[in-house]
Amino acid sequence: MDGVISPNEWNGADPLRAWVIEQEVDGTKATPRSLAWVYWDDQALYVAFDNPCNPKFPIRMGNTWGQDDAVEVALRNPAQDKNPILVLRGFPSGKFESSDEAGASPAAAKQALQNVQYRAKLVDSKRWTAEWRLPWASLGIDPATANKLQFNLSVRKTADEQWLLWVGTNACTWEVGKAGVIELVK
Repeated sequence: MDGVISPNEWNGADPLRAWVIEQEVDGTKATPRSLAWVYWDDQALYVAFDNPCNPKFPIRMGNTWGQDDAVEVALRNPAQDKNPILVLRGFPSGKFESSDEAGASPAAAKQALQNVQYRAKLVDSKRWTAEWRLPWASLGIDPATANKLQFNLSVRKTADEQWLLWVGTNACTWEVGKAGVIELVK
């Protein structure tokens, strides 16, 4: 994880095979869209983001969700009612955090950060990239038994005051019950 999206790391990093992150919260499409690649193995979930931004304004390099440019991974194992929504956020500065605002206990939010790898790279004044490695053990998820996860990806783009999502939720970005589902199949 170095923040650089290389084809040899992301199965070619083909934009045509990327997840498109272009929905506003209400589901309408917006530009500039972001792209993401999502993979997994028996040890971790891997996510890469490519974030072009409006070149008329600088990328906000701070570390505050909502105020600065950022990416978010939100997921939940729906197999058990008590499983929390886990929310992890990363910034172009390289800082990352886990939030308990979606109802996870402070202990679960702290555990979700264990052994996480996150790197971001400012490509130029109008684009930044990020890579995540999220260990299943830290997330409290066993991919051998939890084959479907409620899931969403979000990007905060401050230049245009945008909240772009993989699936618009008509609610908070982390409302994974109103977003998508990923299946962990081999």
